[in-house]
Amino acid sequence: MEKDPTELETLLGYTFADRTLLERALTRPAYAREQGLSEDRHQEALATLGDAVISVIVIQSIIEKGLHKKGEITTEKMKIVSMLPLNEVGRTMHLEEYIRFGKGEAKQEIWRYSDALTETLEAVVGAVFQDSGMTAAAERVLRSVQCIRPC
Repeated sequence: MEKDPTELETLLGYTFADRTLLERALTRPAYAREQGLSEDRHQEALATLGDAVISVIVIQSIIEKGLHKKGEITTEKMKIVSMLPLNEVGRTMHLEEYIRFGKGEAKQEIWRYSDALTETLEAVVGAVFQDSGMTAAAERVLRSVQCIRPC
């Protein structure tokens, strides 16, 4: 059984005005299908949005740190925004404890070897963005991602 999402809000330092956004961000498509939930009740769209939001925040941070050439910015962004670093952030947050996995996903513990944590982290950022906008999302990303600047 997943942990109470309120604990995740405490970890993020953010309380959702619309709690359904957080629930959606933590709901895997397999779980939604198993429960007969509609397409707008799982994380996929929020993960896509969150991916874009994270990219904007990271690129802005990289530029603020002094890089200005496209190739350098892209290289640094990929160090931060790729699956492995984001998965590690999800692991550090114990994000898997809050996610509603499908039965097969839970049984196989897919968070150990897939991009499930990355997708969920992106979905949470997308949910914060939808709930409160870019400033709130940026604050959560900067707080959650340890290496948000050129390392």
